[in-house]
Amino acid sequence: MFKLLLAILTLFIATPVFAHEESESIIPPRVYIRGVVYDFETSTLTIEGENNRNQLAAVRRAVETHGDDIDTVVMTGQGGMFNVGLDIGMIIFENEYPVVIPDDEFCVSACAIAAIASSDLSIQGTLLFHRPFFPVIPVSASIEEISTNIGRLYLDMTEYLLNIGYSVELSRRLVMLTNHCAFVEIVSNEQLDSFRMGSNPISETNTRVIDRCD
Repeated sequence: MFKLLLAILTLFIATPVFAHEESESIIPPRVYIRGVVYDFETSTLTIEGENNRNQLAAVRRAVETHGDDIDTVVMTGQGGMFNVGLDIGMIIFENEYPVVIPDDEFCVSACAIAAIASSDLSIQGTLLFHRPFFPVIPVSASIEEISTNIGRLYLDMTEYLLNIGYSVELSRRLVMLTNHCAFVEIVSNEQLDSFRMGSNPISETNTRVIDRCD
């Protein structure tokens, strides 16, 4: 009888300890900056918000820290600095990360350009593309300086698209169809594949251009 009581007492004492130890084993997500978060439980790196240099630096730190442990990159955001999008895209491409655009979410401009670098892209939400432009131009800048800088942006975009395996046609179509208000809307992987191929006439790609300034 004494042994039975001792066993029951031991069970009641031990159970909370095990539960406590189990709860302590859960590692909270690591936040690099607001919008760049690595979740240890799902091995997911989330990149959301404005694409700026601070975000790029945080993404680089996250990749340096977690590297091959990252199974999926989830991306959302309204865009930002175009060259930052190119740099984040190359990080995704070089590490062969799968990318997910979540349902009912938007990945716009620099975010969209970065996302398409993934060879395993899942478009559940919406990608919105437009040609690169400068949101602010110094008053003192000459027409030649402005033209040179815009030309560099287009060259950077074209080189990037070639590096990630896309046709130059995508660059040409973005220049032709879009501006700072007009965006090409992509809502599925099939639509993106059709739009990116230079052999498909634009009329056959089911492309929708939306005005976000209206």
